[in-house]
Amino acid sequence: MANSSCFHQVCEWLEKRPSLDLGIHLNFTWGIPLCDPKDISSLVDGAGKFHSSPALYARALLGRIKKEHVYKEGKAQMEKVFARKLNITHIDSHHHAHVLPGLCEAVADLALEYRVSFVRSLTSQKHWVADGPLSRRIFLGQMPGAHRQFWTKKGLFTVGCLKGCDLGGNQKNLLVCWDKFLTLLPEGVTEVMVHPGYVDDLIGDSYREGRLKEIDLLCDPRFKKMIKKADISLIGFSHLLK
Repeated sequence: MANSSCFHQVCEWLEKRPSLDLGIHLNFTWGIPLCDPKDISSLVDGAGKFHSSPALYARALLGRIKKEHVYKEGKAQMEKVFARKLNITHIDSHHHAHVLPGLCEAVADLALEYRVSFVRSLTSQKHWVADGPLSRRIFLGQMPGAHRQFWTKKGLFTVGCLKGCDLGGNQKNLLVCWDKFLTLLPEGVTEVMVHPGYVDDLIGDSYREGRLKEIDLLCDPRFKKMIKKADISLIGFSHLLK
């Protein structure tokens, strides 16, 4: 996330691990933009900060987000990331903002311009957002960029099956939840979304403790055994281009 305060610190860590597939997490819903707020006025509030996700969703549905503003801020974020010479293989966004009308078109243009082949879609082959609270699934499922076909018609790739929204650290027994989840995975390729992280003063969201629980899970030897038992191969986006 290019406008994060720890961006350069994270990049220094990633530069020592060139084998990792990395994604650009475009951000239009948190903090301060990279562009001058006056140049992207439809994306910011009176204080020059990004609108909250509910506010952005509403503005997008009302047609009050300008594509050129999304492109300009998205390009600034892409330029900052690509300047670090990292192995960028895919694009997603904070709060799934890239699926919204007025935003998905600009993100598709940026993906093609920077030759990033994969963009996250949210729906399964049955055109249904498979994970998360029901109200959010219904809402996001109506958005143009949630669907695989939107991206493929643009000449881009997407996995087409996203899971993980219901598997966060707010679950009482995360290991049990994942054990059930792994046994029910469909055939083919599934993108799994996780949010591990360490708690410090820079993390100001409500999911602080949940990030720690996810780290504990992902590093748990029992979790690795569960993956092996389910005959699952862990791959990156670069594997899908071979």
